[in-house]
Amino acid sequence: MNKAKAAAIAVLAAGAAALLRRVGTGQRPTGSDMNESLMEPTPTPQEIEFDAIVRAIAAFVGGIKVISTWRFGAEIAVRSRSGRGAWQAHVEYDPGTGHVNAWGTYPASNRLRHFRAEVEARLAEAW
Repeated sequence: MNKAKAAAIAVLAAGAAALLRRVGTGQRPTGSDMNESLMEPTPTPQEIEFDAIVRAIAAFVGGIKVISTWRFGAEIAVRSRSGRGAWQAHVEYDPGTGHVNAWGTYPASNRLRHFRAEVEARLAEAW
């Protein structure tokens, strides 16, 4: 392990220890305890439901793996037709319009179009 990685791990460990001490006493963490950029806001119930819906559809469609979700967006990996490779795409839901946008390396892919349409239909049913 190089020195930079060791230093980063030490800083994170110190921040986690300080955070755990504050949580144990019922105090809110402060910026000095942990870098503000590392603290993510608590997701809303709708964001949690969006995550669950996207992951369920990815399992149903096949050839799609959810890499990460954030708010009302998701980064996915789409397996190539040959199965030897994969490419990344992004899906984002607009709560104002109810539409789902999808873009990536191959935006005209049948898998991506089907996935986008299924997410949009399932979200319309849920909300």
